[in-house]
Amino acid sequence: MKTVYLFTNTFPYGINSETFIEEEMRVAGNLGLHIVVLPLHRKKVCRCVPSNVEICNSLADTSFIKKIYIACLMLFSLHFWKMLWIKDRPRSPNEFYQGIKYLYGSFWISSFLSSHKYIFKQGSVFYSYWFNHTPLGLGWRIKKDEYYRDFVLYTRAHGYDVYERQIGSYIPYRKEALAYLKGVFCVAKEGKIFLQKCYPNYAEKIFLSHLGVSTKEQYNKKVKKVADISFISCSSLTAVKRVDFIFKRINSFCVAHPQLCISWTHIGGGPLLRELQALIENKSKNLNVILTGYISNSDVKQLYMMNDFDLFVNMSLSEGIPVSIMEAISFGIPIIATNVGGNAEIVNDETGVLIPVNIDQAAFNETVSDIMNKMDILKISTILCYQNEFNADKNYHCFYNQITL
Repeated sequence: MKTVYLFTNTFPYGINSETFIEEEMRVAGNLGLHIVVLPLHRKKVCRCVPSNVEICNSLADTSFIKKIYIACLMLFSLHFWKMLWIKDRPRSPNEFYQGIKYLYGSFWISSFLSSHKYIFKQGSVFYSYWFNHTPLGLGWRIKKDEYYRDFVLYTRAHGYDVYERQIGSYIPYRKEALAYLKGVFCVAKEGKIFLQKCYPNYAEKIFLSHLGVSTKEQYNKKVKKVADISFISCSSLTAVKRVDFIFKRINSFCVAHPQLCISWTHIGGGPLLRELQALIENKSKNLNVILTGYISNSDVKQLYMMNDFDLFVNMSLSEGIPVSIMEAISFGIPIIATNVGGNAEIVNDETGVLIPVNIDQAAFNETVSDIMNKMDILKISTILCYQNEFNADKNYHCFYNQITL
């Protein structure tokens, strides 16, 4: 059986980094595959992985002197100077900076493979979890080095690594990376359509492969309700996630319904925590707010199991296809989410309501009331949607069958 070398940003390190890979590794472990995970960066906390999933820290342990050497390689390379003149060149100083950063990452990956052949078993699979600098660096080495000639290269594509220019970033040499790749597995249908439209010559290499979640908890678990309406949200506290907007809409809903006892729980932390806490100081009296901060994926599931949440709210400006929403529907929680990215692939009449990015207060209030009126039906249909479309065992089994054949 082929060995799969999985390149991540930090997984399995960190409490809240790339948590969605945990489920994928569980399924891969059950399939008996030999997976070697190579994180680019290490953190203090290391999460558990199945026994047949190996962690290789050599890439993350690159020395400072080696990094200086890689930077020099990049600066004196044809790829660096060509980046200024190609048709898809950087359009601003920020894009130029992003281009340098990603190009450096590609040289880092390629240089690492050149000096660490002993790590890699010939005839194996290279799998990048992100469609960023990693596939380009891996592709260079496959093309240049006879040792890697029979390796095959795949990548997933999510949100920032699909719509990079829409969020002020820039990833150079996309066409070259696509030429090296055997397959790009987009986690959202919208991302697949976008990449196929941008790169029609490589459309046949671009596929849809949903992520998935799993839960063995009992959906009919009896939990005492502590509020008339209980909202839940889960994301980092960053500008693109607009958690402040979630609070404002829920808080104004509370003001409009003073007779109701309402709670809002938010899972996640981030740079905008203090700003959010300042807003919450002026909350409505009938609103109870709980900010959990960053918690582990297992703790998230425990929170869902032990609480009777009515509505999951997502107000993001940009998304791939959120695992947080998949987890919510797996527990029978209906969704209110902005119509961006891959949200529409999860949120429909059976799972909740898609809303405009700048939904006004009256429309938000009406949406909440409508969902609460058909809550019993939605709690059942959300679980059915999860089982049919976002079941981790089914989706990841199919994915690994495709990349290891």
